Amino acid sequence: LFGDVNTKKLSTNMSTTEIKELIASTKEILRKLVEESSELEKKQKNERAELNRKIKETIAKENNSCQQIQDYDISAFKRIIENLQREKENMDIQHDLDNHNIIHSGKIVWSGTSAQLKSSKEITKEFLGI
Repeated sequence: LFGDVNTKKLSTNMSTTEIKELIASTKEILRKLVEESSELEKKQKNERAELNRKIKETIAKENNSCQQIQDYDISAFKRIIENLQREKENMDIQHDLDNHNIIHSGKIVWSGTSAQLKSSKEITKEFLGI
């Protein structure tokens, strides 16, 4: 579970009970991280849906306005597009927060999202002990 950790050194400094408590504590922390990542993923999904709804609503409003107005206000369209681009960029940044890395012996041995981590039985068993 701990890779290159010198268990001989641990056993001289820590009791078996302390080691078991450390492992249990680590598992609980990792379980909470996976749970929080899942919650973040759900939140991001809802925010993306809300952004899509806003885009459709804005397009519908603009379509109605375009039918009524002969002279189009190009600068207003430009502002709307810029605002939508900023919102999309914010969502892209938030999405990047859902990436996880597992580091073993100083090297990244796995990278992925919360969903990928949950679905990877091999990774969760080998590195997270779940």
